[in-house]
Amino acid sequence: MNYLLHRLSALLATAFTATAAPLVIDLTPEPPPVITGHLGLGETSAPGGRTFWADSQSLFRDGRPFIPVMGEFHFTRYPAEEWREALLKMKAGGVDIVATYVFWIHHEEEQAQWDWSGRRSLRDFLQICKELDLPVIVRLGPWSHGEVRNGGFPDWLQHAAFWGKDGCKRCHPNPEFMKLVAVLYQQIATQMQGLLWKEGGPVIGVQHDNECWDLGYLFALKKLARGCGIDVPFYTMTGWNAVPIPDEGLIPLFGGYVDGFWMDDPLGMRKAFLFTPIRDDGDMGAVNGRLVNTRLERNGKIQRFPFLCCEIGGGMPSSYDRRIHVTPADVAASALVKLGEGNNLPGYYMYHGGVNPEGRLTTLNETKATHYPNDLPVKDYDFGPVGACGQLRDQYFLLRQQHLFLRAFGRSLALMPAYFPDRQPASLDDVDTVRWNARSDGRSGFIFFNNHQRYVQLPSKQGVQFALETTHGTLAVPEQPITLPSGSYGIWPFNLDCGGVQIVYATAQPLCSVSEGSEHWFFFAAIDGIEPEFSVADAKGNKHLRRVTPGTGVAFREKSPLGTHVNFVVLSSAQAKSLWKLKLAGRERIVMSSNTLLPETTDQLRLEWFPGEMANLAIFPSVRQVTLNGARLKASREGVFQRLLLDGSPPSRRVAELKPVKPALSPPAPADAMEDRAWSSAAVWRVGVPQEVASGKWLLRLCYAGDVARFYAKGLLLVDNFYNGQPFDLALWRLSPAELADLELRIMPYSPGKVTRLPEEAKAVLNERDHVAEVRSIEVLERRQIPIVFSGGPR
Repeated sequence: MNYLLHRLSALLATAFTATAAPLVIDLTPEPPPVITGHLGLGETSAPGGRTFWADSQSLFRDGRPFIPVMGEFHFTRYPAEEWREALLKMKAGGVDIVATYVFWIHHEEEQAQWDWSGRRSLRDFLQICKELDLPVIVRLGPWSHGEVRNGGFPDWLQHAAFWGKDGCKRCHPNPEFMKLVAVLYQQIATQMQGLLWKEGGPVIGVQHDNECWDLGYLFALKKLARGCGIDVPFYTMTGWNAVPIPDEGLIPLFGGYVDGFWMDDPLGMRKAFLFTPIRDDGDMGAVNGRLVNTRLERNGKIQRFPFLCCEIGGGMPSSYDRRIHVTPADVAASALVKLGEGNNLPGYYMYHGGVNPEGRLTTLNETKATHYPNDLPVKDYDFGPVGACGQLRDQYFLLRQQHLFLRAFGRSLALMPAYFPDRQPASLDDVDTVRWNARSDGRSGFIFFNNHQRYVQLPSKQGVQFALETTHGTLAVPEQPITLPSGSYGIWPFNLDCGGVQIVYATAQPLCSVSEGSEHWFFFAAIDGIEPEFSVADAKGNKHLRRVTPGTGVAFREKSPLGTHVNFVVLSSAQAKSLWKLKLAGRERIVMSSNTLLPETTDQLRLEWFPGEMANLAIFPSVRQVTLNGARLKASREGVFQRLLLDGSPPSRRVAELKPVKPALSPPAPADAMEDRAWSSAAVWRVGVPQEVASGKWLLRLCYAGDVARFYAKGLLLVDNFYNGQPFDLALWRLSPAELADLELRIMPYSPGKVTRLPEEAKAVLNERDHVAEVRSIEVLERRQIPIVFSGGPR
């Protein structure tokens, strides 16, 4: 049936339903040619024949294209004894590459007094990354930002006499400054010695400076690095803020945020939810509300480089003036949009949160007092899929679905350019036009759509049907128009080869697959509000539809032309959110658990959970023997999965004791909470915790209303929090018995008008009251971990 007859039959079938015309993308134009040899790569080979390299389109590992996931984690902002566990959580979440800053001020706060010890040891951190087979991109600086004091410059450098009157430190930098940078780079090179990719280590790339406009300076930094022996496959720079794009030699990386504490009008950041060919959206450290802007003129040069990202917002910290809460759906939808636009390296900033280390001379946070535009918390740097106490947030699970998809289908997707429909939103205020695009090789590919947006809700879209002009004719997806629910987003495949079975299209999102012998299983995720529908081509090329009800069983089974059997499992959105793919008992397995999983080895993982959660674990293919504390676990069947019966008492929950020391002043002193003198206005409590907290892993969780909350122990600030309506956590296991016995909570009262952009849920708690400083709840939660051992061979 040709396309016109197909449309006629569709119209007859929906004679009493008004539907719009199909939304069309032409996938037949030839993409730009792939070019090589211009990226300025260093040594790409490692011992044993492993390789990392790139061309103008894609990254390649061991000669094969792939789309890795990169997650930012700052080693100096996290206890060294917890690095391994943090990295295991990142790896289990689908992170393939770790990015980390080297903040100059963290290592040379006093001139010539270098500190690479403890949590400041880059070398120790890289050693653990090597053991866990996690490649690393080191962001060298010298200026980093990262919401660090002076952007990472030590105070002594800020006050150096050689800067001159203009104070511009990175525009045509002077020789005296570059001599100091050479010392910094040599220090970093010494830390990385023996740990570069070419030496069998994890360091595959470096970034020079950050958000810098001076290409001459950036290339001088690259020359310094190479002169120090830093020979790595990838040399990168940040490409946003309309910085010049080089012809060759440095790979520009991009990103995008859905909100920003630096923005006066965050509505402009709605661009993060639209599909466009523009890599630099203009909202990262700059204000530009236009959907299509002058950055298009840079696209000619940008097309010479693969579309790689280092700063897709995994969340957003609150500044003192602007209290922000980014939702998990905000993060997942914007990451999906970037992927649809052609991103071949989803890199998240941050992926794992942390806490600023102690400074010898000053606090190490960005402040207005240091001539930066914003005040950030003194200690807290906690945003992203994994929190500063190792807590997994909802975006961890939502993003992992995309990461599973990339692990399974990234080899094909990496070679597919992005195509955009002729009809796109006319402006940021256009909420009615469907937001979508496709990546394709001309015949097969993936549709990306997004009907979620921050700040302004997008309505449901009725009568939606996509028409893909492929090299083999026009394909309508789906067969009949459907409604895209408000808040929905997803990836639909077309002409997808699943073990020899052709999925002409599916209205469910592909996740992952496993094989055993001549049998294959492909797992898909249903999207809430959209019926999973599969158009399948049989061995004779005839198409037939499969409409399925989501669940853990085999939804349907097909036989490939080669005689192999292919099984399709379509999970509900909730089930898909709990899906992992891990190597256990000698092979890769699909695991379903809503808990935190830490795969220590292929024979053992730790399961972590908190009060209010159920310990749950299901595996496919099944394992012959699974033990917990030496006792064999019983199992039952749940669809294709082996459901392990994890009996036992749940983790404990306790209420912390609060003893008032003094109330908040009313009215409070008219001072800023960033100034120590203002804290005489704060309400103060002594915090008593149960004796059992001294052993084990316990989390103190505070829900409060106020301006700023801080925990102290023995007079030392442990961590602070700018109120935005979200819980505030403290890892008690990091405190000594003496500190636990001297724990104090202080809350500065909230004054209306002092902060802007409070989330609605936070406003509701305050209820327009003046000078609020109150504890709504404070409890102690046990973080329990249990070791589960797998044995018995591949199945």
